[in-house]
Amino acid sequence: MITNLICGNAPTVDHYLYDAETIQYRVRYRRNLAFIRASPVFLLVPTHVTSTREQCSNSVEMITKHTLLLSALVLLPNIGGWVGAFTFDLDWYNSLHKAPITPPGWLFAPMWTVLYCLMGVASFLVVIKDGQNAFAPFVIYLIQLGLNWAWTPIFFHYHLLIWGLVEICITDVLVVLTIVVFWRVRPLAAVLLFPYITWLGIATYLTAYIYLNN
Repeated sequence: MITNLICGNAPTVDHYLYDAETIQYRVRYRRNLAFIRASPVFLLVPTHVTSTREQCSNSVEMITKHTLLLSALVLLPNIGGWVGAFTFDLDWYNSLHKAPITPPGWLFAPMWTVLYCLMGVASFLVVIKDGQNAFAPFVIYLIQLGLNWAWTPIFFHYHLLIWGLVEICITDVLVVLTIVVFWRVRPLAAVLLFPYITWLGIATYLTAYIYLNN
């Protein structure tokens, strides 16, 4: 402005309006940028945020959609876990002869919650990474998830030990297959399933022990 006055180029009303609009835009942009960086999706999805108005708006819209998708995919596995909890027959389970390495009962609920959340994040990374090509890996993931849910009523409600063992072994195979196809899409998604297959292997051993000793 000082330069304009010295040079005799006095700022016009339009110039002041432009400056006011620019300031308002910059305030909105900074708020949007803060929203983007505060979102957990910002850590998972490579997001290039620029200072142009249209691209900034598109970035916020994309982050919002991805946040909703991530929330849904994390919630999905947990729903089956919560429903399955109502099928527990704890009196029957406590009467069984269990393996010496059986974890304490209080550990199962938080452990499965963590594993289900990791599964949800892994599926999210695959879906957003490969788009339409993620259909087959995601279907395999859903099949193993359905088997995961089904094991609880088979074992705890219907007390079908042999079928519970067969079912969890099939689940093991499908989880390994899921890890393989996820790795081809995005290795991080496969790595997030490593704790799941490890815990599932322990659960398979415990199921086999109960079947053979009861």
